[in-house]
Amino acid sequence: AGFIGAKLGRRRTMTLGLVVIVALLALVVYLPAVLGVEQLVAAIQAIFLLLGFAWALVNVNSLPTVVDMTTREKLGTHTGLYYFASQTAAITGPPLAGLFIDLAGYASLFPFSIVFLALSALTLQRVKRGEPRKGF
Repeated sequence: AGFIGAKLGRRRTMTLGLVVIVALLALVVYLPAVLGVEQLVAAIQAIFLLLGFAWALVNVNSLPTVVDMTTREKLGTHTGLYYFASQTAAITGPPLAGLFIDLAGYASLFPFSIVFLALSALTLQRVKRGEPRKGF
């Protein structure tokens, strides 16, 4: 994922990862209507394997992007903010998903994920810096 980020650019690589994730999750939403249980289980296993690769495109390139958006003097602050945001999402995401499941059932989980991943892809398009710099 890092090599791909160096070749395509980090923002493009992360966007590609998010678009692939959204597409694969949309497939997960659609497949139960057309596959039997055994086929569905095998398909979802394969899809989740691909989701892992797509997520690596996002995850591996995100911290280096933040690091290259700041100065040496502010590197610790920006790294701390990055981890604060990541951990806040890790803490609040499961209860929010649980709330959606309680209110709308398990079927809401993947559409909920699709919406927020699509929003993150749109937000990422506003990032104008963060590509590798020389001499940092």
